[in-house]
Amino acid sequence: MLEAGKFLFKVQKYMYCERYMVAMDTPAYAELVKHPAPACILNFPLAILSLIPREKTGTVEDALKTASEYFQLVMFWLENLLIIPIFFAYELLLVPFAYLINFITLIKTLQEKDTSVEGDEKNTEPVKIS
Repeated sequence: MLEAGKFLFKVQKYMYCERYMVAMDTPAYAELVKHPAPACILNFPLAILSLIPREKTGTVEDALKTASEYFQLVMFWLENLLIIPIFFAYELLLVPFAYLINFITLIKTLQEKDTSVEGDEKNTEPVKIS
């Protein structure tokens, strides 16, 4: 049973990777599969641009390759200039709330617990070292 499970895992892993290996063999199509789900919506204009042949060579493959290069640059700058600073600002906005919630939790915990131990007042004699 364990061997069958390992084999099926390897089969499923190969089938998953094969989808990307086929696209990565052609550099023009590689850009279409590199980006995760929300960003892949931006591939729609790339697909339309790929259907317009270039004037120099006139092939759709060259048009797709050129459109992929431009799309790669757009995605790079979109991620670095827009998404990262917006996410960083969002995290900075959450910091005061996180500290406030932790502080309130700490105060409530200290008020609910009585940390004193009975009998501590009696055993306050200094320890004699001989």
